[in-house]
Amino acid sequence: ANAVQTRKAMHDDGPSKRPVGVSRVYETSSAAELRPREFVVLERTWERKPLLPACTVMDEAAEGKWGDTGARERGLSDMSGEEKVLWVCFFVLGAGTLAGWNSLCAAVDFFRAHFEGRDAPVWLSLTFEVATMTSLALLALGADKVSSQARFGVGFLAGALVLGTIPHAAKMSGAAAWAVVVLLSAGLGLGNGMTEGSLYGLAAAASERTGVQYAVPAQAGQGFVGVFVCGCRVVTKAMFTQDKQGSMVSAQVFFSLAALLSLVCALVGYRVASAVRGARTGEEAAAIHHLSWGEKIGVVREVREFAQANVLINCVSMMLFPALATSARATTTEGLSVSWMAVIVVSCYSIADTAGNLYGMDWLRLLGGGRRPAARELQASSAWRITLVPVMMVSSTGWVKVRFDLSMLCVL
Repeated sequence: ANAVQTRKAMHDDGPSKRPVGVSRVYETSSAAELRPREFVVLERTWERKPLLPACTVMDEAAEGKWGDTGARERGLSDMSGEEKVLWVCFFVLGAGTLAGWNSLCAAVDFFRAHFEGRDAPVWLSLTFEVATMTSLALLALGADKVSSQARFGVGFLAGALVLGTIPHAAKMSGAAAWAVVVLLSAGLGLGNGMTEGSLYGLAAAASERTGVQYAVPAQAGQGFVGVFVCGCRVVTKAMFTQDKQGSMVSAQVFFSLAALLSLVCALVGYRVASAVRGARTGEEAAAIHHLSWGEKIGVVREVREFAQANVLINCVSMMLFPALATSARATTTEGLSVSWMAVIVVSCYSIADTAGNLYGMDWLRLLGGGRRPAARELQASSAWRITLVPVMMVSSTGWVKVRFDLSMLCVL
């Protein structure tokens, strides 16, 4: 949180080449004093292509121009034209990384209608997450073997192909349709691991000052996509009848929109990743400092509060989403069908999730509201989510004399 990246040009081999720089992570004890972290110094070579601004020597941090934090992000009004383009690009990429997962959640009514008695939300969520973690583990072990262009290009293209195929696979008969959809969910998870696991690394490589300049729009995109996808699902569901044929047509339109978003992200991700390249020669590669396991553990210890909060958030979300979708009963108020109730509950969650992501963003702080929570506050709010699990169990099993839909909306 107190890290500042300063980059200095090392050499320029000729007028046709841009400078190759070295990035180090520094710890600040005051605005004007920088000293390397004792536990690790991260070094990497990098080169920018025309999409990004030319390399500059970042002396502003050392001169104390960023105030008392030494690592404050600039607002959109302070960015150049190309930086604003990159801001939008990372917003789109952030949205694309979670488009597949949110599409599975928002279309829970479709899966329940076509695969009755199979607990589709639970099994599809489990398959997706296992595949995602497998993809992340493989990429972490062989990080140098897969380029960023391949990760974003292949990952998003695979997601687009899977999303476009799911409604057609559901038309198959019997157990074959279910087996194919489960396999497609696994394929979607593999592609998701390639893109989501590479998003913040690319954002750090493209950021000039703090190393997290473009992590802000990436996070904002991940928060926004839930509302966008659920909104698309509500519209497509309302456009067609609620019989099996109408459900199939609305699902085809919905998944086509999600696939289109993934295709756009494939183009954007490949272009941005191509503009931020690593070492190209043996001499440049020799300057890269590869972290040992001890150094990696040291990094984790430095951000342990944030890491613990992230684990809690994702674990509880993975438990609640399938439970919310599966437990919704047909006994709803105002004549809402069980399929509509599932979509509404997931949409309420997405709206609240987006509001949480907006809290602490720079533009909100400029308006006088919002702030960046402390690490312990994040831990506490993440741990509090665990209490929702027994609340959901009580509400869905009828242990309390309230209707399921009202209790769910109150809890959300």
